[in-house]
Amino acid sequence: NEHYIFESNIRKHLGGKGSINKKISTTLEDDPHQFFEWNNGITITVDDVSIKNNELYLKGAQIVNGAQTSKSILDKKKKANNVDAEVLVTVIKTKDEEHQRKITKYRNSQNAVKGKDYVSLQDYFVSIHHMLTTRLDYCFEHQQGLWLNFSAAEKAKFQGDEMYNKYLPDAKDRCRIKDDSAIASFVSYFVQKPNEVYGGIAKYLPNGAKYENVFNDELECDYRYFLFPHLIREFAKNQLGYDRKNTQNKNKRYAQSLFVAVTARIIHKNILAKHDDFKMDISELEKIMQNFGLCEKILHVADKVVTKFLEDSAVETKIEESNTAHNFFSNQVYGNDMLKIIDRKIGQETEEISFIKKTIFGI
Repeated sequence: NEHYIFESNIRKHLGGKGSINKKISTTLEDDPHQFFEWNNGITITVDDVSIKNNELYLKGAQIVNGAQTSKSILDKKKKANNVDAEVLVTVIKTKDEEHQRKITKYRNSQNAVKGKDYVSLQDYFVSIHHMLTTRLDYCFEHQQGLWLNFSAAEKAKFQGDEMYNKYLPDAKDRCRIKDDSAIASFVSYFVQKPNEVYGGIAKYLPNGAKYENVFNDELECDYRYFLFPHLIREFAKNQLGYDRKNTQNKNKRYAQSLFVAVTARIIHKNILAKHDDFKMDISELEKIMQNFGLCEKILHVADKVVTKFLEDSAVETKIEESNTAHNFFSNQVYGNDMLKIIDRKIGQETEEISFIKKTIFGI
C-alpha cells in the first residue's frame, strides 16, 4: 500500500515541487549511472526481514527517508519501463516507535526539513489527524504532501460533517485542514496571540521557541481545539472578506488571525464569561458551533467589531507609524492599547450580544 509505506516519513512525495525533487528526476533522466553516487538513498524500517532465493522479504516496511527518491524512481519507471540506475537502500529492523521516530528525524536532510515537517512525528498531531478523519471525515494534514498524494477518488471520500460544512466554501478541498493554518488558528483563538502567527508559525512548531509552552502534557488531545477556530477562519475568509484578494478594504485582508482572536474574545469574555482559559469552555463552544444560525450572528458581530477597529483613527495612525500593515499586524495589533479599542468596539455591540446570550442560555 503506497500510503502505508510512506506513513512514517516526515513528508509524502511533494509532487515534483522544489529544486531537490526536480534534480532527482533530472539525474534519472540525464545521468542515471551517477545516481548511486549523487543520491542519499532510501531508508526503510521493518518489523522483520528475511532473504529467500536472493529475494528480500520485508514485513511492515515503511520508508522513513527517501520518499522523494522512491516516488521519482517509480514515476520514471512508469514512463520508461526500465530505469538503468542504482540506489542505496538501508533496511533497519526495529519495532520500537521511538527508535523509528529518531531514525526518521535524523535521516531527513536531503530536502530542507522545516519545523512544520516535524509535526508528523508528534503523537499529539497524529492523534488529532485520526480523530478528525474517523469522527468527522476531515483530513487534518499533519504530514506534508498528504493531501497532494491522494487520488481524486480518495479526496472525494472526505465528506466532512453536514453542519460544520456550512462554514466552509463549496470547493473540492474544503475537507482539507492544513496543519500550519490550523495551528495558527488555534494560537489566535485559544492562546490569544494573533500577532505572533501573522507572519508565520515557526515559534509554535516542534523545536520552536514557544512550542513547549503550548503543546505540552497539560494540553488535552481534543480535535475541537483545531476544528472550531479553523471553521471560523474559513467562514471569515470566504464569506466576510478576510481574504488576501480583498481590494475593497486593504487592511481587512490582513486580519484573518485578528478576526479569529476577536471572535474568541466575544464568545468567551462577553457571552459565556466563565473561564480565563477558553479551552475550558470547549463543550459550550461546541454547542454554539453546532447552531450555525446562532454562530453566524456572532461572526457578523465580530466582523462589525474588527471593521470598526480597523477604521478607528487611533488604529489608522498606529498603522501609519508602523510603516506597513505587515509590521502592525505582526507586532502591535493585539497590544494593550489596541485591546482597549477592541473591547470598546465590542461594548458598542452590547444590545446584540445580550440578545445572543439570552438565546444561548435558553438552548
